[in-house]
Amino acid sequence: MKEIIQGFYQKKHFWTRLILVIAAVILMGFALSWLLLVDLGTDPCTLLNQTISTRLGISIGNWQALFNTVLLIFVIIFGGRNLGFGTLANMFLVGYSIDFFSWIWAKVLPAVKCTSCRCFEKGAAVHAAPASEIIPGSILQQPAGRW
Repeated sequence: MKEIIQGFYQKKHFWTRLILVIAAVILMGFALSWLLLVDLGTDPCTLLNQTISTRLGISIGNWQALFNTVLLIFVIIFGGRNLGFGTLANMFLVGYSIDFFSWIWAKVLPAVKCTSCRCFEKGAAVHAAPASEIIPGSILQQPAGRW
C-alpha cells in the first residue's frame, strides 16, 4: 500500500499531470451535463449511474461516489499498482462536476431560453411578414394548387 501511495506523487511532471487530469475530468463533467440536459444520451456507465441515482432520489455525484468507493476496494485488492490520481479523479469528480454544471444550467438557462425564444419569434415574424418568399417549413402550409 505504501508503494502505491508513493507512486502517486513520485512520477515525472507530477503537478502538471495532476492539473491536466483534474481539468480534463471537470471538462468531461461539463460535457456530460449538457448531454443529460438535452437528452442526447451518454456513455453506458454514466447512463447507468444517472438512472440509478434518479431511482434512488440522490444526486448523480453522491451515487457515483458511493458506487465507485465499493469498486475502489476491488481495484485496490486486484490491481492496486494501476491506481493513480486519474483513476480517483474519474471515480469522484465526474459525478460532482455533472451535479455542479447541471445546477448552473438550471439557474442560467431558463432566462436564456425565454430570451432566445422571444428573439426567434421576432426574427421569424420579421422574416415571414413580407410573404414574398417561401420560408423553410412553410411549404407544408401552402395550398396544393400553388405548387
